[in-house]
Amino acid sequence: MLYRWHEYYNDIVCKVARETGAFLIDLRTPFLKSHKLNNLICSDGIHPSEVGHLMIEKIIEDSILCPA
Repeated sequence: MLYRWHEYYNDIVCKVARETGAFLIDLRTPFLKSHKLNNLICSDGIHPSEVGHLMIEKIIEDSILCPA
């Protein structure tokens, strides 16, 4: 059921970003599309691993340097 909590929190963040016009960087979709989620998340199922943090860094860097 942890996946459902991730989805729930993500939905809230997206809703607040839409309502406030905040810039939002989608980290969740690239994680889910990677098909390597076990390598990207720590054993607690919540926190990013070292590899996951590197992926987050790349996503943020790409979003800032090359915004869509």
